[in-house]
Amino acid sequence: MNIMELLAFTVALVSALNGLFQYIVLNSKIKNLEKEWPRIKSLSSLLSFKKFLDVVSAEEAQDLLEELMVGLRTQPTLDLMSSFVEERLTNLKGNLKALLDTLNIVDVVNTFYSKVKHYYSNGIILNIIALTSLVLVLVQQLSLLFLGLSLGFEIDSILFLFYTIYYIEKIEKVKNTLKKYVNS
Repeated sequence: MNIMELLAFTVALVSALNGLFQYIVLNSKIKNLEKEWPRIKSLSSLLSFKKFLDVVSAEEAQDLLEELMVGLRTQPTLDLMSSFVEERLTNLKGNLKALLDTLNIVDVVNTFYSKVKHYYSNGIILNIIALTSLVLVLVQQLSLLFLGLSLGFEIDSILFLFYTIYYIEKIEKVKNTLKKYVNS
């Protein structure tokens, strides 16, 4: 067996394993993610609504407005606000920041989901191109060129496979975090 045949066999083996993993294992993960996708979006919306309810109650807003009005009417010194108002504004600012962070979670999760779909579909396409190039190795005279193309496409396909797994894990982490916050 010469080096070309050994290299072609190795690329074929890696390509077959990559294809099996993508079509069988990763495809089931993607289908499960698609089934859970409305639930993940609902959890993030519920968390945003819960944070919004935690931000300001009507009573707190009334107390804050009264304190601000008293501080602005009296103006005893350059310090226009009492420590109570400063404390409330700091608390309100922190809660609003938390609310904006949770609203951004929806965008982040959507981005992760679109990246999963993108990398998954492109990984499969690259794997098919690699297999096609590998078939051309057996048929054409320029087999070294097609072997190099096949190897390059297969490496890209494997990288896309890892990116897909990486973003699926990120979505799982966000989902678990959302569950934890909604249940608390």
